[in-house]
Amino acid sequence: MQEVTPIAGERFCYTVLSRSTGGAWRVDLEAYGGNGACDCPNFQFACRPALENGARPSMSLRCYHIKRTILFAWDDLFPALLTAMTEGKL
Repeated sequence: MQEVTPIAGERFCYTVLSRSTGGAWRVDLEAYGGNGACDCPNFQFACRPALENGARPSMSLRCYHIKRTILFAWDDLFPALLTAMTEGKL
């Protein structure tokens, strides 16, 4: 299994392997206005409260799993975006 895996049937949702526990976390990149959300303890206790109190999305409010997923999604989506732009589809 790769470190980041898209969840079938769920738009912008991924499973990310945990570096410390050997388990996996669920990441939703659409949550909180594009900030993303993760079910890991770091996000739940350190980042989510600020976002729920109206903080703007930022790198400081993203756990490792969200940041890793953003990089994965970018590598996957950016070439498709470039192709669509080149072909005049955007």
